[in-house]
Amino acid sequence: MDWTYSKSPVAIPADLSELHRTTFTALGEPGTWWTGQQRADMVREVRAARDCSHCEERAEALVPMAVAGEHVTVTSLPASVVEVVHRVTTDASRITGAWASGQIAELDAAPYSEIVGVAAITNALDVHCKSLGLAVADAPEAVAGEPSRILPEGITDTESAYVPQDPDHKNANVRRALTMVPQTLNAFFALTSRMYSGTAFGDLIWNHRALDRPQVELLAARTSALNECFY
Repeated sequence: MDWTYSKSPVAIPADLSELHRTTFTALGEPGTWWTGQQRADMVREVRAARDCSHCEERAEALVPMAVAGEHVTVTSLPASVVEVVHRVTTDASRITGAWASGQIAELDAAPYSEIVGVAAITNALDVHCKSLGLAVADAPEAVAGEPSRILPEGITDTESAYVPQDPDHKNANVRRALTMVPQTLNAFFALTSRMYSGTAFGDLIWNHRALDRPQVELLAARTSALNECFY
């Protein structure tokens, strides 16, 4: 993948292409709960999920978990990790509290949150590439090292979501959902904030891009509705 987007049909700002490169590269670095190799393998599983026959059968079923079978996997990640990556990638809108509780019971809440974040980052980058008609990047190179295994203080809200989160309701719920893993949270929002609004999210009037803010918000709302966004 040429992160300069030299073959893109539209011009991509240099700072955005560099952010994409560094964000993708960082997916191969040790995280908070998972090694660089495991995180790179999660990226591979995101791509595998899109062609997974088990995921396709579930997506067509009225009750996904009633479909027996196994995922088509391309890594040696534990089945519980593959399940989370594939489900988040292919059928996120129908994730339930019961399903999440089952995965969290096996993985623990913070490791589960990191998997969700890695999958979300990978999907954001991949969708951007595909929207330009470009092939997605190969999995990032795995960097040796141990996860930090640092659990942030103050994650005390255990009632508002499927995982414990920051109790400060001044922050949007979608931001609070990853507060158990600040490293992944910061990477996700640095990426998506730049892609969504640049540095002007707090401004009601946008003059820095082809679409003005009402147009962007309308597209975002429509996309969220089509994707049956949890929030």
